Amino acid sequence: MSIVEDLRRQSELLDGISAAIVACDFEGRITSLNSGSHRLYGHSPGDSTGCDLFTFQDGKIAVKNS
Repeated sequence: MSIVEDLRRQSELLDGISAAIVACDFEGRITSLNSGSHRLYGHSPGDSTGCDLFTFQDGKIAVKNS
C-alpha cells in the first residue's frame, strides 16, 4: 500500500468515528478534525483550521494571532 493510499484510508477511518477527533500543532492551533467534531461543534474543517483549540471548544472560532 502506498503512503497516499494509507493516509486516505486513515482519513476515512477517522471520519467514520462518531466521537470528535481534533489534531493540533504545538501552539494549540487546529490542523485537522474529523466529521464527528463537525457534528459536535458545528464548524466546518475549513473554518476551524488555524483556530485556537480552547476557543474552538468553547463554541467560538477565533484565529490565533501569531
